[in-house]
Amino acid sequence: MKRLWMTLFFVGLGFWIGSNRWLPLWGIIALAVLGAVLWGWGAWLEHRERADHDER
Repeated sequence: MKRLWMTLFFVGLGFWIGSNRWLPLWGIIALAVLGAVLWGWGAWLEHRERADHDER
């Protein structure tokens, strides 16, 4: 549930910033893609670390 609220908040924040023309649309999309990549990378690192502990 926390993830859902965070997603809704940041999507709304992105639309608000974009509607006020503080950041161009391509910048918002680039930040969203960067965030998704970093989130996936963090999840992969946690999974890898958990798998290393399971093998021992």
